[in-house]
Amino acid sequence: MAVSIAVSVIFWLGFSWRELSWSRTFAKSLPLAGLILTVLVAGDGQGYPLILFILAAGLAGDVFLSRPGTRSFLVGMASFAILHALLIAWFIGLGISLEKVVSPGSLLFLVFAAGFAWLLFQRAGALRWPVLGYVSVIAAMALTAIGIDTAQINSFEVATLQVAVALFVVSDALIGVEVFMLPSGSRWRVPAQLCIWPTYFVAMAAFVFVALG
Repeated sequence: MAVSIAVSVIFWLGFSWRELSWSRTFAKSLPLAGLILTVLVAGDGQGYPLILFILAAGLAGDVFLSRPGTRSFLVGMASFAILHALLIAWFIGLGISLEKVVSPGSLLFLVFAAGFAWLLFQRAGALRWPVLGYVSVIAAMALTAIGIDTAQINSFEVATLQVAVALFVVSDALIGVEVFMLPSGSRWRVPAQLCIWPTYFVAMAAFVFVALG
């Protein structure tokens, strides 16, 4: 885990704000590869299949989103949609409280998600429908996280998962802003890029932390 954190910081400070390149892609792939190695070592040969699939989907998404072109963007987005579907399966497996799912907090989040989806839909051009589908998947994942019960894990682990999901939502929202809302020469692009990576990586590390118990 320490190595993964170290290479994550290196990518964040040295590459996350740079233009797309193969060196940036390589540097971006190392932190998630490190998390995968952490899980494999911790499993001592037994493995943790679901979290490994989640990390593999994240690694694929990282690689494709760091390459130019619409096709790479779509494949990267599809990889993260799979990641969110796997998170939904994990959270449902932990137990879901319908009372929590229909809470005022869930309603507030849905209002935010719907408003943000509408803004992206207006600006995403030919990608508007794939983007809308992706927002729907991550919204479903977030609602599932809100509903996690404490039947199988303790309240600290539930809170850790929910904070991780909140960070993931923030990271994805920032990507949406950067890709579809900020002009190419905007001075806000670098600050957005510097915020995207740490929120995403901390979320993924938190998932690993809970999965390994």
